[in-house]
Amino acid sequence: MPAVALRGDPMRKLDRYILAVFGAAAVICVASVFGAQQPQGPKTYSLKPTPKTIAWGYYDASTPPALRVQSGDTVEIQTLPAGRTPALLEAAGLPSEQVEQSFRDIFKEVTNKGP
Repeated sequence: MPAVALRGDPMRKLDRYILAVFGAAAVICVASVFGAQQPQGPKTYSLKPTPKTIAWGYYDASTPPALRVQSGDTVEIQTLPAGRTPALLEAAGLPSEQVEQSFRDIFKEVTNKGP
């Protein structure tokens, strides 16, 4: 004989309660997964030469890093001519407006050039 669900059947109420609890839990889990901040992919950085980002003539472990990156990130490093000064470049014929300002700043502001 088939089971007949009565209006006040406690098992039927329990089934609906369990289904509602699991449904609510599923909604919360899905919302937290999509609402959570997903890890970002690799980043690309540009490290330009400035008086605060260069080490001239020495490496000192107490110097704070110029940039911190994560594994997999890409860093584009801009360099300046070695062994030249802005004045030497201009004397060689480079127009003064083509000498980068950061190059001038480094020669003017960096006083510790190592041993």
